[in-house]
Amino acid sequence: MSRVLRSFAAVLALLGAVALGACASWPETPALPEVAQPVLAKAKAGDAEAMEAIGQLYHYGDAGTPRNLAVAFSWYLRAAERGLGSAQDYVGMFHAGGLGGAKADCGDAIRWFERAVASGWGHSRNNLAWMLATCDDARWRDGARALSLVQALIAQDGPGPDSLSTLAAAFAEIKDYERAAAAMAESLRAMEADAGASPQAVRNARQRLEAYRAGKPWRGIAFAEPEVYSEPTK
Repeated sequence: MSRVLRSFAAVLALLGAVALGACASWPETPALPEVAQPVLAKAKAGDAEAMEAIGQLYHYGDAGTPRNLAVAFSWYLRAAERGLGSAQDYVGMFHAGGLGGAKADCGDAIRWFERAVASGWGHSRNNLAWMLATCDDARWRDGARALSLVQALIAQDGPGPDSLSTLAAAFAEIKDYERAAAAMAESLRAMEADAGASPQAVRNARQRLEAYRAGKPWRGIAFAEPEVYSEPTK
């Protein structure tokens, strides 16, 4: 899975300092640095992008914030409930992996990805197709739908390592292992040519290629790059 992340500095510059709005209760913000306080104030005044920004601070440990996936999820959920597509995508990923206290449930993940797509967050199209192709729970898998979604995505945006990986998973789910292996090999070549590619993501891609060549579908890893999301909560 891929994401386009807003930089915290850009969000801070956009939001500026505002007065703290009255509200009922909000997720905790343990050891949030002083530089982030204006963003927190904006979040508590009801700004969904600010809520997501606070979530990202705890998700990635930015700006000296202690990394805490449970706190990150709580803030993402607040932003998602207000209709922010990028936050809905985060919530979907946390449900897919059962991270940060989120219930591990393909159905919840798929529903949030669908909401994100409906909100205009295009990156969720690949995430939705990935879940439909690889979910451990057969009740939620739909290889034909996954294939249709990712083929439309590639037709619109062109092929990339993530979409090719999802295309491979979709082919494998409908038992077309020859085309699954071909798509995965193309994805792997693109990853290996990218100096910034995660070594763990490359290793995972090689494992998927081996599985497809052996005539097996892919199961058990919720994300194309699970290492980005799977570290334990601090």
